[in-house]
Amino acid sequence: MKKSFAFSIVAILIAGCGGGGAEVSPVQNGLEFDKFGSGVSGTITFRSSVIGDETQRYQITDIKANGCNGDASFPLNPFTLTETDPQQEIPISISFPDGCITDKITLYYNAFGIDGTPFAQSKTIINPDYNPSGVSTLRDDDPLFEYQWHLKNTGQRVGVVYPATPGEDINVVPVWDEGITGEGVTVAVIDEGVDMYHPDLKPNILTNLSYNYHNGTKNPTPKRTVLADDGGGYYDFPHGTAVAGLIAAKGWNGIGSRGVAPNANLISLNALEVYADEAQDLYNKNEIPELLDEKGLRAYRVYDALVRNLEYTDIYNNSWGYGGPYPDYLNFDNQLLYGVANGRDGKGAIYVKSAGNSRTLGSFDNFDNIQTNGYFIVVGASDADGVFSWYSTPGSNQLVNAPGGSSSAYYLKPVEHMVVTTDMAGKDRGYDSEIPKETSVNHFSVMGNENYDYTQSMNGTSAAAPIVSGVVGLMLEANPNLTWRDVQIILARTATKNDPSNPSWFTNAAGLHVSN
Repeated sequence: MKKSFAFSIVAILIAGCGGGGAEVSPVQNGLEFDKFGSGVSGTITFRSSVIGDETQRYQITDIKANGCNGDASFPLNPFTLTETDPQQEIPISISFPDGCITDKITLYYNAFGIDGTPFAQSKTIINPDYNPSGVSTLRDDDPLFEYQWHLKNTGQRVGVVYPATPGEDINVVPVWDEGITGEGVTVAVIDEGVDMYHPDLKPNILTNLSYNYHNGTKNPTPKRTVLADDGGGYYDFPHGTAVAGLIAAKGWNGIGSRGVAPNANLISLNALEVYADEAQDLYNKNEIPELLDEKGLRAYRVYDALVRNLEYTDIYNNSWGYGGPYPDYLNFDNQLLYGVANGRDGKGAIYVKSAGNSRTLGSFDNFDNIQTNGYFIVVGASDADGVFSWYSTPGSNQLVNAPGGSSSAYYLKPVEHMVVTTDMAGKDRGYDSEIPKETSVNHFSVMGNENYDYTQSMNGTSAAAPIVSGVVGLMLEANPNLTWRDVQIILARTATKNDPSNPSWFTNAAGLHVSN
């Protein structure tokens, strides 16, 4: 299944200073970006306005795609434009063997002067899919902030049957009022890839440190994966984009939602994305030590991601639950120990982890040795009424809980609140889409989401963990000298009881309130 979009270029490309500098300009053409990440193909037509005996010579020298590795195909021979032959159509093709979605390509070419001297020229061509439009800028605020009950709960009820309970939020607004917004703190999102072009995320994403495990590029924007067993549907991998927005959607920019740490930096590491037959292909290329199943390949990549960019990363967010069984050679205890011993100049990287969503399935998450590792801040979820979410895995391994919302079937009107955050940009991708598909939910139809760039339907401990990561980002801006142990004890001593009348609460020997 393929959707491509043609566009036109209006540009003036000058021959240079060698004399005879007639203008040449690409005209409307059939160049297309493939939305599934297979490449860019089509034609570019050069047209010149030479007069009489004048001639102009050009030669395309290279084509580069931003953030994608690819093989470019185009004619290598120079071409000449004359008065009688003023136009040349050049076929162009760039293939991305591993799938990669780019926001632009750059066309490099030489324009030869009269004396034959080449003058290097270039033209950047924008992918129209990543030229966001249709998002309302209403004021110097974020128009969807008023629906983000986890940040400020005023009893919101837009889009749901039952209203939230006022005051059940993370009490972050007074921190922002003090000027603490996560500035200078970097959070790595170990997840599915993040939409690197989302208008509310792009300002905070560190492209040079992000990584795509499929193809080794610095652009982990998810490509669509066609599902063979559902009659031609597809999956977008929108989870990482929603997680990233909860941490650090840009604040006070007049569009969309707001993250807990709106000025923090984001790194996208798409370790949780695995394609069908990908492990077999990697094994055949000798890029993994043994043939792994889907879980094994995820674990292999997560293991790497936990210390990737360690010298630049303060917090690693892990919005995933039970991930085992793990290959024997992956010693996660040692990997995490390395991170807390060497990260942040010896103060320790901060690892935040979802508790899992298996309360009704026997809570098997707690039998995973990763979930009980003390270097992780394990996070459960509560709903918009301050009660533990029905799905949230219980257990003594959890340090805190945070808003994760309730849940409902995506084809029904939501009964209770989930959380509002960023979604894959555009009307035909992600959770909030006008095209029915695997991940589709009903459209969050409010002013400020005209372009379907946001969703009200993120939930789970996957949502609770990034909210805590954002909180830790605020803590580290306020005091960069905190160690990883300091962060844990501050969270434990400052957290309030959710559902305080629940009889499971007790006070431990350290004077801290505890409930399994």
